[in-house]
Amino acid sequence: MKVEGFDSDASSIEWANANAPENATFFVDDVLNPKLPWYGQCDTVVCMETLEHLPPERTDEAHERILTFLRPGGRLVVSVPANSHISDEGHKTVFYREVLHGQEGVVWSETCPFLWIMYKVDTPTAETS
Repeated sequence: MKVEGFDSDASSIEWANANAPENATFFVDDVLNPKLPWYGQCDTVVCMETLEHLPPERTDEAHERILTFLRPGGRLVVSVPANSHISDEGHKTVFYREVLHGQEGVVWSETCPFLWIMYKVDTPTAETS
């Protein structure tokens, strides 16, 4: 397994690379304006504790952009704090499970603690798209 990740905070990336196992590499990049060629490169994308830091009018855009990083048949896993758990002043968007019900292909995690909202989206395989 090869693990690659990115964050817009260079100091976080420096720490991650210094502590990463051999199969993991991290990069400075931006989900809303990616510079690296992520498109169609990933079997699985995990977006955890990220979307809440974006302005509300940009979260759908980020969600759709992340889906483009997946190969056919890939899986996106997303978690965000639930509306009952807003503890960071850097949070710009509050998520309510009911609002996300309209997202196409969303399958909710039934085992996620109530402080978070977690869901997955599976993209069509090459044969079904």
